[in-house]
Amino acid sequence: MNKLSQELFSLIGGKNKLTALGHRKDSLFFDLESVPEVEKLEKLPHVKSATVEKNHVSLKTNKEATALYYELLDDPDETQSKPNLFNRLLDTLSGIFMPILGFLAATGMLKGLMSALSALKLMDSHSGTYQVLYAISDGFFYFLPIVLGYSASKRFKTSPLIGITIGATLTYPSIVQMASPESATPLFTLFANTPLQTHVFDTFFGIPLIMVNYTSSVIPVIVGVLLASKLEKFFTKWIPEIIQNFIVPFCTLIITIPLIFLIIGPLTTWLSQGMGWIIQTLVQLNPAIAGLVLGVLWQPLVVLGLHWGIIPIAFINIATVGQDPIMALTFAALYAQIGAVLGVMLKTKDKKFKALSLSAFITGVFGISEPSMFGVTIPTKKPFVISMIGAGIGGLIMGLFNTLVYTVGVLGFFTFLTYIPNDGNLTGLFAAIAACAVAFIFSFIVSYIVYTDKDKPTV
Repeated sequence: MNKLSQELFSLIGGKNKLTALGHRKDSLFFDLESVPEVEKLEKLPHVKSATVEKNHVSLKTNKEATALYYELLDDPDETQSKPNLFNRLLDTLSGIFMPILGFLAATGMLKGLMSALSALKLMDSHSGTYQVLYAISDGFFYFLPIVLGYSASKRFKTSPLIGITIGATLTYPSIVQMASPESATPLFTLFANTPLQTHVFDTFFGIPLIMVNYTSSVIPVIVGVLLASKLEKFFTKWIPEIIQNFIVPFCTLIITIPLIFLIIGPLTTWLSQGMGWIIQTLVQLNPAIAGLVLGVLWQPLVVLGLHWGIIPIAFINIATVGQDPIMALTFAALYAQIGAVLGVMLKTKDKKFKALSLSAFITGVFGISEPSMFGVTIPTKKPFVISMIGAGIGGLIMGLFNTLVYTVGVLGFFTFLTYIPNDGNLTGLFAAIAACAVAFIFSFIVSYIVYTDKDKPTV
């Protein structure tokens, strides 16, 4: 840690008190809740003078401010205890999602409502009215990488336009089309005749390009923006200021985006395929154990985007044999999630967090779990783990009854109808209701007992 960082963090009570940090050629500026005396600020290393207006501080420096700015960003805060890696990951995810949760909940509720209207035959899914309303509900989720690119850039203190450009590239139509080429002949095949068999249709300067569908994805754009933030700092230090405005983003993007496609794409593909093979094997060996494992892991898999290796198996099963055991085992995860949210909502005394929890709960009832996960259970940590356990118990119950679904694609409460076969046998439906009820009640009670407002995020 350099001397300026050390003394500044000590003076203001920690790096986390520093907000709206920025710089010009010879000045640093930032906001503080509690501003120290000007005399103390002017005694900091490399500071020539200090100006304070309300909570805004401007420091005129005798050293290149750009270098000082990045030193402040990069230096660890030795005045604060470091959270473990798991907590840092959850804090980062919740910090990125928190600014967009209102829109996520609003569009999620509309998406669930449109699914219900279609399932009840109250609105023709081919009508213009339905198409416009569904576009409103699904557009936010489809282009989520763009929204997250902006939010992640704020979190990692890099240019918002870099984050937006990364998200836009991931959802660009021709890139999306490359993930599912129609009637194309592969150039070659990697890991042939193994669970990780992968056809390669394109290359990037001769390197195999394994594309996945990045629409609605979370982790790739966040990792990409994190990498871009490091590269932007590096290039800003070494590129002359007169050409930084266009050369820094050029160099940052030309390295970051290909690396996403060349590294994250293959890793996501192979991890998803491997997970799909493991779950499929477990289902064949012991449905109850498969239900327990899949229930516990389902929500983390969704967060990481690895569930896309499992969902296609369900579609294939439905298309070929008319039934699927895999997606049947995951449904309790939704009710475990909203049970945990309800427990937190009733326990918290913070009005803003209670309102956020209520919107997440309602959205979850409609079948959209992202506001519950990223707005409530992940930021509070313990309820997220509790919901995983509740989902595992629900999956175990469904596995014990060899529960199956006979169609997919319905959201929320109406998913229960997919457990009824054509012959009208209701055993699977009753098993699903029992499993979801147990998952919901367990997660609700334990979250209510465990949660305290000291765990709540800043809303």
